[in-house]
Amino acid sequence: MVDCNNITHWFNSPYYHILYKHRDETEAESFINNLCERLSLSPGLKVLDVGCGRGRHARILSRKGMYVTGIDISENNITEAKKLHDEKLYFEKWDMRNPYKEKYFDIVVNFFSSFGYFDSEDENLLALKSIVSNLKEYGTLILDYMNSEWTVKNIRQREIVTIENIQFHITRKVQQGYVLKKISFISKSGVHEEFCEKLRIITLDTFKDYFKKANLAVTHLFGDYELNSFDSANSPRMIFVCKLMK
Repeated sequence: MVDCNNITHWFNSPYYHILYKHRDETEAESFINNLCERLSLSPGLKVLDVGCGRGRHARILSRKGMYVTGIDISENNITEAKKLHDEKLYFEKWDMRNPYKEKYFDIVVNFFSSFGYFDSEDENLLALKSIVSNLKEYGTLILDYMNSEWTVKNIRQREIVTIENIQFHITRKVQQGYVLKKISFISKSGVHEEFCEKLRIITLDTFKDYFKKANLAVTHLFGDYELNSFDSANSPRMIFVCKLMK
């Protein structure tokens, strides 16, 4: 049986990156441009990208003149991201549940639902407090997560995706407070592989409770990467902008 609790094994698989190679650089750049314009983000800011993957968003932020550090629990992600190192861009393998550089960054970002993989509310709150500990006083957290209400309502239970002659069979279901996504395929070496993604269903009210406990005040809530206003029934994302209070 596929282990839905060992998400790091999937993140380190080369097939994870094959399946998600379609993730659009243009969309990511448009999202960052929108954030920079709406929030007046300027060159010279120190930014921490938590759950940075292979550095897609971090690279765009650094091109805008910000000093960006990306951290991720996947060693393979960081190995690839390190190829982008320069004077404004640095990557390191790190578990977000541990503080990285306390009170050091102007902005911390956590994009593309790279937060809700933990098994308990306590662990979620621990992770958030560790993320927030890296912010300077009155620093800004930008957290992007699926809108659980919209996701559950619009869940696509089965699909087949073919990339690089690999046929990925994907099933999704809601179970015990998570969205479970199982991925099975025949590898290039002819071996049957199965992996699982498990993302916690976190409601808007739960996030607001987390933020309150982490001493954060929500200043903006957007519903998509174009930064349209959030609508609980129709927005695919919850993009929170929060300010760290005293």
